[in-house]
Amino acid sequence: VFWFFRRKSYLDTPDKIDSFTSREGGFLYNNLILILMCFTIMWGTLFPILSEAWDGNKIYVGASYFNQLNIPIGLVLLFLMGIGPLLSWNYTSQSVLFNRFKLPLSISFLSGLGYIIFSSLFQLYVFVAIMGVSFTLSSILGEFYKSFKKQKNSSNFLHSIVKMFLSNRHKNGGYIVHIGIVLLFIGFIGRALRLKKNLAYLQVNKFIFQIMFLS
Repeated sequence: VFWFFRRKSYLDTPDKIDSFTSREGGFLYNNLILILMCFTIMWGTLFPILSEAWDGNKIYVGASYFNQLNIPIGLVLLFLMGIGPLLSWNYTSQSVLFNRFKLPLSISFLSGLGYIIFSSLFQLYVFVAIMGVSFTLSSILGEFYKSFKKQKNSSNFLHSIVKMFLSNRHKNGGYIVHIGIVLLFIGFIGRALRLKKNLAYLQVNKFIFQIMFLS
């Protein structure tokens, strides 16, 4: 906080966001979501220390707190990673938005529909995560394909691929990082499905016990 206010003059700029449907707006939304996630993690980490300092009783925060808050925030961030590449700088018109979102939204809808049809156990977070992974992955791959079409005049396919990545290393590097995060979400989905299959419930009188089988 000290260094933020100390160097605040470096952050001042006369430029402003002209439209919230621009790529600049997408960066703003991503940063706000990341700040919210950092705050929830910080609060959950410091809460036991603060509670002990307040009245001498340390109240521990378990994994359920972080899961209940950060999973929905992470899913919003997942969709924003796919929305950002589809936006134009300064302003994105409604017709451009519709044309660019049409294919990723269709793939996302079909993947969610496939999960509902073929999955015996419906989980809301898994459902949303599958749609988010499909949306973001199709959006990023679509941007790679557009860049590849500009370089495909070369006779060598591998040369075109290398030239595509070197043409805009900053942008393509960011997309690769986003693909890595998407792969993390795919791992979370697989883990959630595996844990759900290994759960069983045992009712004794009025009490219900949750049993997990480890394999």
